[in-house]
Amino acid sequence: MIVVAIIFINLEFEKFTSNEGKFSILLPETPKYKEERYQSPLGNITLHMYNSYKSEISYGVEYFNVPLSVNISDSKRSLNNMRDGAIKQSSGNLTFQRDILIQRYPGIEYVIKQENFTIISRDYLVNRTAYVIIVVVPNNKASSKNIDKFFNSFTLINNSS
Repeated sequence: MIVVAIIFINLEFEKFTSNEGKFSILLPETPKYKEERYQSPLGNITLHMYNSYKSEISYGVEYFNVPLSVNISDSKRSLNNMRDGAIKQSSGNLTFQRDILIQRYPGIEYVIKQENFTIISRDYLVNRTAYVIIVVVPNNKASSKNIDKFFNSFTLINNSS
């Protein structure tokens, strides 16, 4: 007789706040910060990335300011363009998508499957700041209470503008 036990590791998370990024979130450890400047279809972008890695799962928050030359009045289109860029960059397949909100700001949640990994992302457009809250997880760990805890902890701060 073979007994299989599935153990869900409930990680201890710590609150991380980015005053510059105007957000807070729970992460399994202090994130590493990286800044990249690049030319995108939107124009010149400075991408701010905070990443934390624990138990084979990568947790990240990225944000950038949308250039003034970009019309963001159609937020759904802007969010779909962000999603399409993620699909193209990952070479994966979109398997799930739904519209979401944070406070009164529009967002989109989607899942991209690759051969060995699943990418789960919640993207928001807050005034002229785009946020990408992302998890990259091995396919065999794609369902986890820790992932839900991470996503549900994202909070905007000082966004009165």
